[in-house]
Amino acid sequence: MLNPSRRYTAFAIAPAIVPLVMLLHLWAAAVFFIAAVFAYLGTICLGFPTLVFLWDRGYRSLWTTLVAGCVIGALTWLAFGLLLSLSLGNSASDSVRLTLERTYLMGILWPAGVCSLLVAATLWLIARPDRMQLHEA
Repeated sequence: MLNPSRRYTAFAIAPAIVPLVMLLHLWAAAVFFIAAVFAYLGTICLGFPTLVFLWDRGYRSLWTTLVAGCVIGALTWLAFGLLLSLSLGNSASDSVRLTLERTYLMGILWPAGVCSLLVAATLWLIARPDRMQLHEA
């Protein structure tokens, strides 16, 4: 089984990449804070259960982790857009329409895609699920 301290360390450190990348890109403290909140929420609520599920069932390759990370990053990006639009006073239908516009969806590639790949790779490199033993019955 994977060393729990390595797993928790990986999930504590890796999401910090997102606000750092966004800070380097935009140089705004508010962006840093918002990116940190969504990166950690996405990682804790979606990433942790998904990756633990995959890793515990033997899907431990770097590629599996990267693909899962990209899907989770895309979902987190969409949730961010929807919540941002709603917080600005748009109706639910307008918020969905704005979130699904082509220009916003391009954000799945940058910044969400790049950041989620960096987070997933960092998680994998710290946790090293490929080195864990199968559960013994």
